[in-house]
Amino acid sequence: MAAEWAMRGYEASLDRAGLALGAGGLVGGAFAAVLVGIGSGLALVQLIVGFVIGVLITMMAAVAIGGPVWLLCHA
Repeated sequence: MAAEWAMRGYEASLDRAGLALGAGGLVGGAFAAVLVGIGSGLALVQLIVGFVIGVLITMMAAVAIGGPVWLLCHA
């Protein structure tokens, strides 16, 4: 019984970590798209590419910085 509750709490923790990673990636992508828009005008393809690259780099940075700390806290 206690193991089931502990596992449910762990799944919620993983779910929240995934949502936080996704939200952070979207914010980073939006910031990158704004910077691309300021630097090169409002070309749609460049904004989309800037957004996607910003999302990927932001998510990789969040995992690289927060991943080890999260693993230590949840081990």
